[in-house]
Amino acid sequence: MKIREDKKIPIKYWDIIHWDAASFLTNHDRYNSRLYYNKIKSNLFIDIILLFRGILGGIFRFMQEIINALFQNYSHNNNNNILGNQQYILLITNGTIKYASEEDDIIATCNKKGIILLIIYPGKSVNIIHKDQSKILCSIFRPIDYVRPIIEWVFKGINKSHYLFSREKKLRSLFIASIPLIRNYFVNFALAKRIFSIHGLPRAVLSLSSFTCASVAIVDYMKSKGVFTASIRTQSTTFALEHLSINTDVLFCKSLHERDVYNKLFKGKGPRLVDACLMSIPKAYSNQPISLPDEYVLVLGTIGEDYQDHRNINERLFGVAGLGKLPIVFKGHNLAEDFDNVWFVKEGVNSNQVMRIKNIKYNRVLIDNATLIVSTNSTMLYYALLINKPIIIVQIHMDKLLSDEFQHAPIIRIDKKKYIKDIKIDLTELKNICETTKVWFNNNYCIEKGSEYIVNYLLEKKHFKCV
Repeated sequence: MKIREDKKIPIKYWDIIHWDAASFLTNHDRYNSRLYYNKIKSNLFIDIILLFRGILGGIFRFMQEIINALFQNYSHNNNNNILGNQQYILLITNGTIKYASEEDDIIATCNKKGIILLIIYPGKSVNIIHKDQSKILCSIFRPIDYVRPIIEWVFKGINKSHYLFSREKKLRSLFIASIPLIRNYFVNFALAKRIFSIHGLPRAVLSLSSFTCASVAIVDYMKSKGVFTASIRTQSTTFALEHLSINTDVLFCKSLHERDVYNKLFKGKGPRLVDACLMSIPKAYSNQPISLPDEYVLVLGTIGEDYQDHRNINERLFGVAGLGKLPIVFKGHNLAEDFDNVWFVKEGVNSNQVMRIKNIKYNRVLIDNATLIVSTNSTMLYYALLINKPIIIVQIHMDKLLSDEFQHAPIIRIDKKKYIKDIKIDLTELKNICETTKVWFNNNYCIEKGSEYIVNYLLEKKHFKCV
């Protein structure tokens, strides 16, 4: 990856974190991001522990992976080009097929066109999908394929070791935190090499997880071989520095808001921006029947920075939802289940007052049948907007850190400073606003340029240099 100068990210930091920049630049409250944004101070004792953990953990992981490769049951086809001379598209995704439809949309479009998809689930498997038939290649790595990542990891570690003795303590801590991430980068880079050696070059690369370490490494390799690469964010887009790690040739923008965010972040120096829309929509499942009230307010939860913050968010969401004078159904954030468990117990909220749903497979049916949806800014609102559901957005303090995707939409919003007792909800008025909101949604999102447009765009592009 090229080291780049960016006013938002000093070069001395980018030199260290670029192997997995998103883990440091994300808005999510994690150790690496807290360290980068100075929410915690460098600590020599913790640095020593993390240094040994990073080195020994990396060695152990390599040994584990080599042993697994040695004892895997290889099939003859796994080590030969089973695709023949057929062209394929390489798709990098975290596996959203379990709960959302964007991956399904790409698969269905490629099946319709007779295009082979080779899907990489980082750290899980490599799948080949052609005409609804899937072949899982779990044993794509050979033991010898780990030799070069080991050498490169050691070499880069030694090459950057001067940061251990830097006068700036933050540089030392950032370097130590990046040691396991450098290893991950070179393993994924080797994965891309292995795919090339077995199946040849893909027609194009599409990433649905564009700022992850795996995507950055695989795209780096494929671009070096002249393969056209593109990416798209299917969830709601915030003004977050983590997007600066995106390294594809093209970045699809699903809305005017998203294009504006990328323009402000990259300032013309990043990927080329192209309008196209692929949204994270809840997948339809044939679940066991669920008994829901005839009319209800659906509360879509989020996750706070800590329990107290989470408690405050839930209290505000439920306070607004209670004004609807209807039964409440609650679907919390998947990562906030522990916080929600504590909150429901401490606040004495039980099933007589609130119907709590944990299974993500019910997301779609919950939105389909809701009378009103109360939520913070959320990806789940995409589907609600598509089917004309009345929505109330409750602003929370974290919104100031995020670029509000729905800030110009004609949606009722509850300001974070407004007292709940001063709020009045008129369901008739909310339903009347839905049509205006739908018009706004259609005008601001590139809905007509969906998965078929994206796949066609990829197929039209040619390798930009000879290999």
